[in-house]
Amino acid sequence: MDKPILYSSATCMACLEVADFLGKTQIEVDSRWVLPRMDVNTCERYHVIVASGARVDRLAGVPTLVDEGKVIQGSTRIIAYLTNKYKPAY
Repeated sequence: MDKPILYSSATCMACLEVADFLGKTQIEVDSRWVLPRMDVNTCERYHVIVASGARVDRLAGVPTLVDEGKVIQGSTRIIAYLTNKYKPAY
């Protein structure tokens, strides 16, 4: 089973809240740190993955968790989802 993918930004307080939760619970996710960008020609918002420079168009914002085809946005929803999914493990 693949790990959930968490898109987040170091300048986002909600993202850091999720990162703190993950550290305390030791739930493993594939973290992808991103930077927000805007296309100057179309004013379209997108994100760029810091490690690879790859453009990610499907994110409405961060934090966003992608797990088994589900997309969960916002720290409260992500923490609730992960707590429910991994409750027996920690």
